[in-house]
Amino acid sequence: MKRLYIIVEGPTEQEFVRTLIAPYLREYGIFEVTPILIRTSKTGRGGFSNYQYLKNDVERLLKSEKTDFVVSMFVDFFRCPEVPNKERWSVKNSHVEQVEEMEQCIKDDIEDARFIPYIQLHEFEALLFASNKGFYSFFDEKQKEKTQQIINSYENPEDINTAPNGAPSKRILAIKSGYSSKRARLCEKGFMGTRRDLFTSVRLCMDTPTSNDKPFTISQLCRNLKYKSLK
Repeated sequence: MKRLYIIVEGPTEQEFVRTLIAPYLREYGIFEVTPILIRTSKTGRGGFSNYQYLKNDVERLLKSEKTDFVVSMFVDFFRCPEVPNKERWSVKNSHVEQVEEMEQCIKDDIEDARFIPYIQLHEFEALLFASNKGFYSFFDEKQKEKTQQIINSYENPEDINTAPNGAPSKRILAIKSGYSSKRARLCEKGFMGTRRDLFTSVRLCMDTPTSNDKPFTISQLCRNLKYKSLK
């Protein structure tokens, strides 16, 4: 069994790793999962504004004398800074292909088998639409009906991003004005009741593929982490 470090860009992703990914991987015998905020200066942490910051953190961990660990990352595609080999990923036709090529370009740049790059294609709130259960403790009956209608309209919650005003966070705001669009506060304030309630929907993404057998990207990440960490 190997230890796992996941470099994240903010407190929401950090909480996501601690609350969901770590307990999930613990079921497979991976007991040490540590989220690490990107280091932006000697004292600053958090935010993905420069690829070099991420690379510095990854290489710092990989240069450790210990070898029984795997390093990964969890950052958003939205406003992602430029990564190496732009001539390869910028010409891709879709965001899905672009993200896949960007991950490969980062992997080629780091060149270490212990490193697993991961870029979250759509905003975090998309994952909350994996199931309506995550909204139960925060929304009333009419509001839950609206979220269920949205869920029923898409095979994959990560496809709920058809326009700026149609982004998952905007849809939640339109249903519940008290929801904060600042994602870090989502965890800090517990807008959906307990943390368990908050992440019920997202937990389903870990194992569940879409109906057309195309897995959620978060499911792909978890499978890769299990494979690498258990080798």
